[in-house]
Amino acid sequence: MSPFVVSSDGDTGYASRETLAGTRFKSDLQDVSAQVSVMTKALLDDLAAASLEDAYRYSINVENQQEYSNAKDTGNDPALLTRARGLAAPGVTHDFFVSYVPQDTYNFERVNFSSGPNSILFGNGNPAGIVDVALNRANLTRASYSATLRRNNYGSGRQSIDLNQPLIKQRLAVRFDALFDDTKGWRRPTAVEDRRYYGAIAAKPFTSTTVRAYFEKLDLDRTLARNIRTLDLVTPWINAGRPAFNNGLNSPTLINTANRGIFARNTTTTPVYILGATASTSDPYVSWGSGSSANINLPTTAYSAVTIGPGTSPNQTGSDSYTYSLPHDETVSPFNVTVEGNTKRDVTTAQIFGASIEQRLPGDLYLEIDYNTERMDRVASNPLSSAGLRADPNVYLPDRITPNPNLGRYYVDLGANTAYYWRKQTEEARIMLSYDVDVTKRSDWLRWLGRHRFAGMWSSSEIFSANQGMSAKLIPSTLTTVDAITNAYNTLTTPAGRYYLSDPLQPATGKTFYVTLPWDTAGKVTDYTLPDGSRYNIGWRTPYGSSAKGNGINSLTQSRLLAMQNIFLRGRLVLNVGLRKDNVRSAPWVPTNLTASSTSGYLPTWARKPPTNWSVFTQGNTETFGAVLHLLRGVSVFYNQSNTWNPPRSSFDPLTGAAIEGSTGKGKDYGVMLRLWDNRVSFRLNKYHNSTGPDSAVTYRTLIMPAIQNIELTLAQAQTDGRVTTPIPEPFHFDPAVGGEFFSHQVSRGYEAELTFNPIKNWRLTLNGSHATAVQSDIASNWINFIQARSPIWAQYGDLQGPNTGTTTIQTYYLGIIQNLNLIKQVEGQSVDQGRNWRANLFTRYDFTSGRLKGVFVGGGYRWRARSVIGYRYAYVDNAFPLPGAPAQLNVPALDSPIYGKAMEEAEALVGYTRKLNKKITWRVQLNIRNLLDSQRLTAQRANYGSGFVTNYDIPEPRSYVLTNTFSF
Repeated sequence: MSPFVVSSDGDTGYASRETLAGTRFKSDLQDVSAQVSVMTKALLDDLAAASLEDAYRYSINVENQQEYSNAKDTGNDPALLTRARGLAAPGVTHDFFVSYVPQDTYNFERVNFSSGPNSILFGNGNPAGIVDVALNRANLTRASYSATLRRNNYGSGRQSIDLNQPLIKQRLAVRFDALFDDTKGWRRPTAVEDRRYYGAIAAKPFTSTTVRAYFEKLDLDRTLARNIRTLDLVTPWINAGRPAFNNGLNSPTLINTANRGIFARNTTTTPVYILGATASTSDPYVSWGSGSSANINLPTTAYSAVTIGPGTSPNQTGSDSYTYSLPHDETVSPFNVTVEGNTKRDVTTAQIFGASIEQRLPGDLYLEIDYNTERMDRVASNPLSSAGLRADPNVYLPDRITPNPNLGRYYVDLGANTAYYWRKQTEEARIMLSYDVDVTKRSDWLRWLGRHRFAGMWSSSEIFSANQGMSAKLIPSTLTTVDAITNAYNTLTTPAGRYYLSDPLQPATGKTFYVTLPWDTAGKVTDYTLPDGSRYNIGWRTPYGSSAKGNGINSLTQSRLLAMQNIFLRGRLVLNVGLRKDNVRSAPWVPTNLTASSTSGYLPTWARKPPTNWSVFTQGNTETFGAVLHLLRGVSVFYNQSNTWNPPRSSFDPLTGAAIEGSTGKGKDYGVMLRLWDNRVSFRLNKYHNSTGPDSAVTYRTLIMPAIQNIELTLAQAQTDGRVTTPIPEPFHFDPAVGGEFFSHQVSRGYEAELTFNPIKNWRLTLNGSHATAVQSDIASNWINFIQARSPIWAQYGDLQGPNTGTTTIQTYYLGIIQNLNLIKQVEGQSVDQGRNWRANLFTRYDFTSGRLKGVFVGGGYRWRARSVIGYRYAYVDNAFPLPGAPAQLNVPALDSPIYGKAMEEAEALVGYTRKLNKKITWRVQLNIRNLLDSQRLTAQRANYGSGFVTNYDIPEPRSYVLTNTFSF
């Protein structure tokens, strides 16, 4: 067998003996110095895992959506709602080819978790690690067939088949897998419709030659729930007794200090399309608001109010002012629905094709040539990403005369519906040559030179990534031709909507608790005619283009790798070395209008070819070194260090002018391994240090960079226009007209432990856990240094006004960012968002092999996560930037005052039965009961820094049942 191929045939229960993930060679796990964890097919089946997200639940140090739910995320990319070692989402590959396709276990053999940077596997890659899935291969030696049917208590149906057939034994075989998945979630109306087809072929025309190929096609349509409890823009109004707002012409209610904690003026002037649980007499398409300065005493002025939430200004200020979640009860919205309804869609189509040639050559040489290409088109829509649930308090309709039939009803605003389109297109090829030298069997002294395995690899990877927001537009009835619409596309307005919902406490309002739009938010093209004859147009393949330019870049990486595994002292010492050189260049996308009109839509990304305006190559080197020392039989120690590399950025240090390096990962792992009792016990304890960065820190840049630009522009203009006659020192390498980028690093330190134990033949157990301290570090340090270097000059000219005709003084600008500068100082060393220091997982299974219970198996699992850091309490700290006029102390979230969410724990049970129905057919039925104890402990996501209470949270899925029947023959 190829030294670059690992078969699942060697796996026993939950235990795997071999992997490629540490060295690029097929290696025994006890000889691998890098941190690698393998999840076998047997464990995936016992977990009833359908996706990588399911597998993450029992992974050693990868968080899933249940334990890490970013409350600030718009929810457009569920793949980002996970982290490895608390740092970042791990890269996902299949057979070590980059993959952006959502993976499903229907065609898996195993899952490999490689933690931290590993330059043998990837050079300019993900510093947090990768998750690699091994796809099914056609088996040349034996036929096998299976069909699996799965149901859950929400009415889901999932069917899959796996058929392997040797056509010419030992020479030619084919394999076919198919999936038909119609899964319903516990929150209505979430659902998954997944259709996948996978085929593989293997041919062995000669004894030393094997040719393989595979192809997969998928169509995936998901209606998802947002990872946060419905947002609250209504409870202050409820708590105030549900007061009505007189928006009529006579004595209208004014927004004042008495009610501004309940109401805000509606300033939306776009006509609002009314939908949902609304009274039939209401006007379905009219503007409800006017500009904030419009005279409300004029009958032509539309005037109305909206309710606001407990986190809305003026109820909260500063960092604590944002939209909070509804209280933890069902008085406003039930738990088992997602208010977003059918608006939060995620539609993916993809195709994967690959082929390989494995050739054994004379002289212990082995050659493998691999090729893989993938194209994924993905569309996500989420028009309610930032919308909260409100109530309609207005006594009258917008005409200010007609009584409002929806007075007191709940509703959500339909935001600017944008179909976010992503396109990922990859083409990769690699050539690997290995050589094995083994002199351990010689009888002379040369046997002490040991065994040595060498591999050289050349690879080429071209990855095209593009994205574009295709916003909904209102097309007036006066525009009737495609050309007319296209030419005017960027002048068209964005439609607005309002969807009324039922009140759980008032049955008369119905049972409409989530949005059901009459148009497809993520379809190719939707043209929905509104009451005034205009058309609501949305779609990622609309013929009018896009109002967004879109982003696209084509990246080419050509790599050379030398990997070595050197085994000395009769196998007691194993050295693993990897040296990699990457040459990278890129071709950016130049936005293009569809027509010559400057107001026409931009050319959509799906219609464009990958750009080829290549830059020059940039070169980087990465290294891996590791060692395993087998001290005693079954007792080993190991050490590993590795890194990853990315090309330098286009940004520069404002003080020195040096280019900012690309995001780099560095990691060290060391610890002990045990293999005891004829390999029935496998244990690994790993201590690690992992860092990544510099990575973009957009939030802090937004808070601070505009003020720096305005200060420096004001100074430059004052010098030019003569307001300052003495020379003002130049701002080093900073161009205020351009600005600059902020960056930060993250560091994770901790321990990882994993135990696989087979006490007796029919009992298997896996236990793993980790302790990780992941913190933010080195946040915008170059800009902090720049500000401190320039602050004496800013203070000297603090009274200057600008830039241009502006009347704001330099002192006002810098005093406006003092708070945020000190915030950055306090964030240094703070835990990453929702960081959990400890995690532990246990799963076990016992098979009855005799007696009346023969064929029965039982088991279960337990998962525990420590409390999470969801914020830091405000405290007064000394001002680190004592500019004139600045206070001596400031009230900021302090490093030594963390706010914790509660720990998480969940148990699950497994019970099943296996028997032969006849000589050829084996039936297996199993029931998985998840959240066995029906724990409803909230997943806290964010807290109020002033008072420490939880502001955003998610609700765990209640007890659920998954029944799986598998027929193998």
